[in-house]
Amino acid sequence: MLRKEYASAAEHFRNARQSDPRNMTYLVEEAKAWFFAEDYDEVIDILQGPMRRKKGKWEAKLTAYRLYGGAFDMQEKYNAARKIFRKGLREYPRSGELYLELGILEAGLQNETAALLHWEQGMRVAPELADNYLLAAQVLERRGNLLWSIIYLEQFLTL
Repeated sequence: MLRKEYASAAEHFRNARQSDPRNMTYLVEEAKAWFFAEDYDEVIDILQGPMRRKKGKWEAKLTAYRLYGGAFDMQEKYNAARKIFRKGLREYPRSGELYLELGILEAGLQNETAALLHWEQGMRVAPELADNYLLAAQVLERRGNLLWSIIYLEQFLTL
């Protein structure tokens, strides 16, 4: 997928999935290729069934939550995206990535207070994830809270 041949990559993952239908990694990688190709309907079509049917944790499910919720977010179906991210957090409560996604969603809706709360929660549960620090620092800088913005930026740069 490095040369942006996303449709071709998706087809390869679809073929791999047909040869090994129990391997959920192929499914998630196919959805990721369609996400990069900005075909969000295809992402939703691929992930909708497994996300509803396949109970318990399975390989690459955290990434599936991010892609599935992100596809709804990109289609401006914000309530559906929020619901998916929150469901993911119930299953993966220490996922800094899902807090990151929720923060991005809220920031896109101009709800910086909620976004900041999600990013700070992401910092608490996954302090090694740099993006939460960067995005929180940007919001704090816009709000004039330069001290905390600098602290978060310094943490971002050390990760």
